[in-house]
Amino acid sequence: MAYPAGYIQLNNKRDVPLLKEVLHAGFVTHAQLFELMQFAGIESCREAFNWRVKRLADHALLLHHDVPSFGRNFVYSLGPSGVMHLTSLGVSCVGMTTGFVPVRDASRVAHSVDVTDIRLHLLRAGLLREWHSEVDVRARNDLTSYRFAKDYDSIMTLAVRGREVKVALEYERQPKAKKRYAVIRETIENERRVDRFLYLFPEYKLLWFVHGLFRKTARKMCFGLAYELERDLLETRVVNPQMRFATLEAALE
Repeated sequence: MAYPAGYIQLNNKRDVPLLKEVLHAGFVTHAQLFELMQFAGIESCREAFNWRVKRLADHALLLHHDVPSFGRNFVYSLGPSGVMHLTSLGVSCVGMTTGFVPVRDASRVAHSVDVTDIRLHLLRAGLLREWHSEVDVRARNDLTSYRFAKDYDSIMTLAVRGREVKVALEYERQPKAKKRYAVIRETIENERRVDRFLYLFPEYKLLWFVHGLFRKTARKMCFGLAYELERDLLETRVVNPQMRFATLEAALE
């Protein structure tokens, strides 16, 4: 059978899951994407994976971004043809990140990549039972009656002392205006779908700045450093709004 020029036939067992991973990551590095596909049990051969990604990028199903801060580790997001294909399969792309990113917006890329790093560290440790991305959360909030109060970076389920614990994850890479945190605090106070909240940061100054704006909340929140989570996992030291320190494991009980 002859196909028109530019036609690409997609493999539902390999191409489509890869596009979905990129959709939910927002922006993802080449290395991260390969590891996610390994965890999904879809890819094991690096050469085959490299060929697949190049093929999808050549047909605009993926966009390839040159982001100087990531050096030679290519970054991808979902391309317009990828959006069209997933939408045709009934996959919601509400709230997704797409398009080429100007250099001044590289922080958007870094945020997505850092969140995926958090996910991968939890996967490697065998702690992550379920991961709903920000795209998942936005779609639920926009399209269903089962809404969360906020578009969290993730709603994740962790294995903690033999139990499965649902946690709303927020990763704060850069500070917001104080008045915005007042709105966020009120939003979290009104959350009814999840009762545990983990705020992660890249460094202490930002952690304490945000922590100070949540001192009056009564919700079960904990604040910690992303690099300590990657190193210490459930033994990560976190602090709650009342200035009590504990391990993440104890804080999530």
